[in-house]
Amino acid sequence: MRWGSIAVIALLVVGGAAWWSYRELQPCGRLDLLLNSSGCAAVRTVPWFTVGTKSRPGVAFTPDGKRLAMVGIEVEEEAPEPEATSEASRLPLQRAALVTIDVSRATVVNRVNDGAYQRGLAGAFGVSSTGRYAAGVFLDPGSLQEGQTEGPDAKGSGRIRVWRLDGRPGGWQSPQMTLSHQALVQFSADDAVLRVDDRFFDVGSGKQLSSESVGNAQFYPGWGTGDGAFSPDRGVKVTWNYRTGVVAASEAASGRVVRELPTALDPGQAQTVSFRFSPSGKRLAMRATLYGGDVMLQGWEVGSGRRILSLTSSMLGIETAWSPDEKTLAVSTSGMTQRTGEGVALFHLP
Repeated sequence: MRWGSIAVIALLVVGGAAWWSYRELQPCGRLDLLLNSSGCAAVRTVPWFTVGTKSRPGVAFTPDGKRLAMVGIEVEEEAPEPEATSEASRLPLQRAALVTIDVSRATVVNRVNDGAYQRGLAGAFGVSSTGRYAAGVFLDPGSLQEGQTEGPDAKGSGRIRVWRLDGRPGGWQSPQMTLSHQALVQFSADDAVLRVDDRFFDVGSGKQLSSESVGNAQFYPGWGTGDGAFSPDRGVKVTWNYRTGVVAASEAASGRVVRELPTALDPGQAQTVSFRFSPSGKRLAMRATLYGGDVMLQGWEVGSGRRILSLTSSMLGIETAWSPDEKTLAVSTSGMTQRTGEGVALFHLP
């Protein structure tokens, strides 16, 4: 065999290996998948989809851990640029959406939206922390007043719908009412109460509740910013000190610091920090936005302080969710373009 042929074959082998490595590593945010140092198992992006709204959580596992629901916004594919005659007319055609992913295959298995694309978002979806329920605000087409497609005062006529994500029967639809086009949609920790802006509803029956009858219902438990996040049972509080970079776990009742969690954060390195406890409160994830735009993701066992996850990437988003068995952490991913869309990265933890 001639040396020229050998060189060509070698070039093809090297090029093929490089292409395969890029194909395999790029979906996990260029993390070291081959050495398994990050635990990244898969990434699924959804074209023309943006994860998250002002409702929390934006991502949740179903109770069996087999599926993952994401709420967000769909932008019309290849939407022509409108001729800008006003601020509202420059908004893209979009709609609220809920995407369900099969965790084992990282494939989209279902999509729900709130109807036709509209200029400015008209509606909002939310999922419960347990992954049992989803709810949506469905506004009638054209019900938003002219020039009121943005801002807190933009309202329209529509209905609230609740349905189950776990395959069990149940769900309801509200009577026609005036609703915000960018509503806050949240479920209580026990899935008993649904909050839509300043209204409250019984999740099982759809009956509207008074704010007094809701009492001390907890919404989006186990989440918080660097100023403080409580475990689901309210027994442990974690905080982040901007000046020192220290993450401390303390007894919520007494304030006594039980443990400082080892972190890769340097003093003053992060702009913002958010925490997410696992369902049992035994594990904790921290997402930190660093100066410069990268995101640091860390995870610990709260009781021992053992760090189980640590990586930095520019591709991570703001939403996090723990699987019911607490062995998988889902983190939303930011998209390079609208065409590629946003999605979720799945991390398998020890």
